[in-house]
Amino acid sequence: MREIRAAIHGRGKYALSEQAKKLRVSHETWVQLKPDQRSRRVRKLLGLKTKPTSGVTTASGHLTIPAVSRLAEKSGSRKRVNATTSSALPNKRAKLLD
Repeated sequence: MREIRAAIHGRGKYALSEQAKKLRVSHETWVQLKPDQRSRRVRKLLGLKTKPTSGVTTASGHLTIPAVSRLAEKSGSRKRVNATTSSALPNKRAKLLD
């Protein structure tokens, strides 16, 4: 949380994304805000819906890593829904013992 607050007022090693730049305030303004106003800004940042970007950019802006597309997966692979479970074959040994 400390790093998130530092990013909002321009201190620390992290920077806000392009979509969250509207929540940035100067350090002088941040110091004058009341604690409930600060926490409101942090909640807004945490609840912000971001649009997918074409990649990840470093805070300095010198390096951009492109996003990986879905085509980069192995052919024939599929994503399993969390609710489904894998089914095992019936235990033949248990039937023989009956």
